[in-house]
Amino acid sequence: MAGWQAASKDDLVIFEVMVEEIDLPDWRRRRADLERRFRQDTVIIRYMPMALV
Repeated sequence: MAGWQAASKDDLVIFEVMVEEIDLPDWRRRRADLERRFRQDTVIIRYMPMALV
């Protein structure tokens, strides 16, 4: 169709890490390293407190 561009494909990697305490400065360094290593503008790292029920 006229005016349509080809779709782009992104690879997505998700992994989970469980720790008792979060070391935010360490994860900020890891994020920066991953952005450089994989040539990404942004790598998303999120954390959520949890409790066993």
